[in-house]
Amino acid sequence: MQILLIIFQIKLKIIQVSEMPTIEVKKIEVIPTALTLAVVSAILGFVYGIILLLLGVGSIGALAGIMGMESIIGFAGLGALMIVILPIANFISTFILVALASIIYNFIAEKIGGIKFEA
Repeated sequence: MQILLIIFQIKLKIIQVSEMPTIEVKKIEVIPTALTLAVVSAILGFVYGIILLLLGVGSIGALAGIMGMESIIGFAGLGALMIVILPIANFISTFILVALASIIYNFIAEKIGGIKFEA
């Protein structure tokens, strides 16, 4: 019985030592958070637009035998247009969605508590 008590006390001490302090996110700043994530999303949209352009240019030769010249030029132009459209669309949509999510999080965190992290 004493051995079980000693083991229990050792385990209890290990648990107490291993507990780390927690940090609670009580509020998220709406505009800085939305701007930061929107810029990241715009950069990813730009990279994706470049990938679409490269895939479009690579497939032009394959499409040359199937389509007329006007269609091929339009297809290449679409890839170039995506380099401009995707970053702008990603920035706007991400900014709006993150801002709304931050506002909702702040409201809920005030009522029931925020997300907790171990430091």
